[in-house]
Amino acid sequence: MHDISITPVPATGIDRLPGILAERAKGALLRKLETYPAHPADPYRDQMALTRESVERLPDGDLAHAVSHPLFKKWSVSDSNATDIQPLDLNRILLATLIEREAVPDRGMMVPLAEGDLRGPGLRPRRVAATPDEPFTFIRINGDEALLDAGPNHHGVISRELLHHGLRPLPDADLVLDAGDPVFRRFLARMNAVPGVGTDAHRDLKPVIQPNSALIDAYRTVLTQLTECWPEAAAELLRYVRVIVPFDSELLLGWATPLFQGAVFVRSAPDDLLFTFERLVHEAAHLRLFAIQHTGKLHNDPPDTRLVSVARPDPRPVIGVYHASFVYARLCEAFAKAIDHGADERWSARLDTLLLRFRSLSRALHEGATLTPLGESILAELDARINAIFTR
Repeated sequence: MHDISITPVPATGIDRLPGILAERAKGALLRKLETYPAHPADPYRDQMALTRESVERLPDGDLAHAVSHPLFKKWSVSDSNATDIQPLDLNRILLATLIEREAVPDRGMMVPLAEGDLRGPGLRPRRVAATPDEPFTFIRINGDEALLDAGPNHHGVISRELLHHGLRPLPDADLVLDAGDPVFRRFLARMNAVPGVGTDAHRDLKPVIQPNSALIDAYRTVLTQLTECWPEAAAELLRYVRVIVPFDSELLLGWATPLFQGAVFVRSAPDDLLFTFERLVHEAAHLRLFAIQHTGKLHNDPPDTRLVSVARPDPRPVIGVYHASFVYARLCEAFAKAIDHGADERWSARLDTLLLRFRSLSRALHEGATLTPLGESILAELDARINAIFTR
């Protein structure tokens, strides 16, 4: 079948890119696990050996799904000096999959606590008492029984009681709202603590750890709206986005980053469906382009080249302008389809702004960037689609 992985248009057939990313993630996992046996004094050596045994017992599809989670991406790119994610966080990231597939090692799996909480993808948040000098909880599973051991406190539970589907806007989709994971919380705290530059100089990010029903309903509404007006884009979003990280802020709207491939960070605005629709489509488009970048370079300009960007007050790196053009083209098409399905005049007014921004960004790239054949072909297809939609 035709390889549609690098088209900017949401796939209507087989999309090979998620599989490519999963294979690379599995390779990164095995390479990192191989480093621990080579260092006898490494404090994580024995636990990582157990993890490797468990990983090798997982069916290939389940392992691919586990390592496609944004927390694994962050784990895989962090070095041994990282303060926000540690080697044993891997056990926490994989634990639900290991329990489901009965692949947890019998000799006891060491899983980190965050301020006394056991959390992780697919795990039910659970309070486990711990003292500062006992920073880990032991998970030992024999058959259907699990023992959580935190210092002097022991809790016996059925292992599957540790599992939870998470807060899902769409019950039948593998997409959850989660700002409570300790890695997300530490990431937002670090962003607040480190001064930014330019328009992002100040940060006031507060994770929404317990999303209320209004926010969940807002995401359900906009995802349903996208599915109805542009089903291919909705299907693509659900392939590339595993976690929505909601936060409160007066200053920032949202972002996506290849450090958390699979996660989008979006300001909580349950009463503003236009904003929520736009930010979700916006950040998901970034994730799609991050994935496309694994297939080749988009431009050949040096890192210090800057282009004027209508989307920002200050000149931006070429790749930033390229991402913005990709995102605004996706937004223009999504808003046009939403309007065709009954969205009101507020959406039409916003579309006018989005269209002006895309055309300005596209012109800046054509006039000021040194695009590769891949970069040229994607931008040309975006231009053609926007022209076809807005010259009818």
